[in-house]
Amino acid sequence: MAESGLTESIGSTAMSTSMIMSEASSFAEQSESSINGDSPFCGNGIQEAGEACDDGNVVDDDACLSTCVEAKCGDGFVWADMEVCDDGNADDDDRCLGTCVPATCGDGHLNKVDESCDDGNVWSGDGCDSSCDLEYLMFATQAVFPGSFGTKAAADIKCQNEAAASGLPGTYVAWLSFSLGDLALAALPAGERLMRTDGVSIVFAAEALLKGDNTALMASVSLDAKGDSVAGFAWTGTLASGEPGADCSMWKAPENLGLVGSLNGKDAKWTQAGLSGCDELHHLYCFRRKDD
Repeated sequence: MAESGLTESIGSTAMSTSMIMSEASSFAEQSESSINGDSPFCGNGIQEAGEACDDGNVVDDDACLSTCVEAKCGDGFVWADMEVCDDGNADDDDRCLGTCVPATCGDGHLNKVDESCDDGNVWSGDGCDSSCDLEYLMFATQAVFPGSFGTKAAADIKCQNEAAASGLPGTYVAWLSFSLGDLALAALPAGERLMRTDGVSIVFAAEALLKGDNTALMASVSLDAKGDSVAGFAWTGTLASGEPGADCSMWKAPENLGLVGSLNGKDAKWTQAGLSGCDELHHLYCFRRKDD
């Protein structure tokens, strides 16, 4: 019995040794076959069929990815010394541009995560400031008109045309009240600073335009959309309290009277300087409203 058990043990050991040797031989054959290119795999340092590259490693920060395809901008992997960022897309509206450089204010691409605007520069007074935040500009038209616009929309178009001609973004409307209709203050961008086109603040909050006898502007609304000086008066139909004033019979009757403001005024006279015959020619005040 002892001899039989010993024989079985020796046989079992021999079988195990044979299996190990067989597996080792098989692994060696596979390795040799791989080296010879018979069984290609990515990362062996040999560019084989189906591979665009093979640099002998499995890292993703060099010219050849671990999948043996060539690195490129937009693949989601930052290529060391070649890319500063790579977010896996070719979009220009996020924090990493389609060229794999970080978005910055003034690059002309709107980074929707951090910017409200980007007009390709870092100047103020053009509707988008040096921090890429919206600017709410106010200007006086270069052109002058009789007080017979007919409708608020007609006056708004005159403002929008001058803004567009000067390259100002956004929607511009006229500072003009109608005794039985629209009030000039209705479209004011509440809480927003109003600026001239030279970047100088008029008021820190739009509501400060209308403080009655206590109205105090930081700067007069005496520049046009291009930043050139204008002088004289502007049709307003609006008292310094915000209430409607004389409006040339709803801006339709040239034989009547209309309320005007002084372009050089920084007190209540900026919007309530006196009355003018509606056949006279005056400017319009225009301001950027908040777009819906």
